[in-house]
Amino acid sequence: MRSCGPLLLSAVVAASSMVVARNASAVTFDDGRVHVVDAANSFPFEGVLVDDGPPPRPTTTLEVVSGGEIGTVTEDDVTAFGISEVTISGGTLGRDLWLYDTTDLRMFSGLVTRTIRVQDNARATIFGGSALTLFTMGQSLAQIVDGVIGELNTNGQSSVSVIGGEITQFFRVNSDSRVSVEDVEISCTENPECHLRVSDEGYLRFRGGHVEGDFVTTNLGFAILEGGTIAGSLFALDGSGIWIRGSDFNYPIGEIWEASGTLTGTLLDGTPINIAFEQDLTAQILLPEARALTALGSGIAILGLLYRRRRYCVEQ
Repeated sequence: MRSCGPLLLSAVVAASSMVVARNASAVTFDDGRVHVVDAANSFPFEGVLVDDGPPPRPTTTLEVVSGGEIGTVTEDDVTAFGISEVTISGGTLGRDLWLYDTTDLRMFSGLVTRTIRVQDNARATIFGGSALTLFTMGQSLAQIVDGVIGELNTNGQSSVSVIGGEITQFFRVNSDSRVSVEDVEISCTENPECHLRVSDEGYLRFRGGHVEGDFVTTNLGFAILEGGTIAGSLFALDGSGIWIRGSDFNYPIGEIWEASGTLTGTLLDGTPINIAFEQDLTAQILLPEARALTALGSGIAILGLLYRRRRYCVEQ
């Protein structure tokens, strides 16, 4: 028999250090002009700082093209502030790329050796190229169209859209961030134990793609699974939830009460599903009714409210 109590509505979120990455020895561009870094004009021994220029041309643009290098020998950063713009269509950044304020990144090819950090209200669009990590926080926006990212790590109130590309290590949705996936290859080629994880009230809507590892929600994370393939298992833990949209399931519509089992059926995108699952007593795996999904059209905030109002159950 199960008795029910109120679901906890708070979670412990790890605090992130907000140290501004200013390098005293960096080359500074703050004149409102376009600066091209190529094979003939590179900075392998220095970082670069990009900031606004004086009126009437405040937007400073950094373009890194084929053969261009920044901080590749000294492992220095590129840091952008204000409304500056960064375009990468080749070349190599030797360490991190920091985007603050309302800066804008467009990356088509090239390499960021370590992390692209998108903060504040900055925006990043990845059309190609590669980076070890894409890290979002604040109220930033990011879109992955193509390219190779080792780890996607979303935080704060950032919003991320993934419509292509490959993730080779981890896919982590954390601390109130909102992520929508149309297509992605979570290949685990660089980490055979990698997985997709939604935690700390993060939200994920997964519509297509492939996850080579497990699909995990924990610590009040919430995910909607509508399509794609998962090579591993489903895990719902610590007050989290997974809603699975589709038809012809081997379980009736509504909450699945078993602690473990195998779910079969057809996902909303038409992909067959045959997957093992596990959940603890505070979590929820749900096959929702159609009427419960009308909230999808009015945004993820309503879904979050619906989920957080539910009650969790414990064995007596």
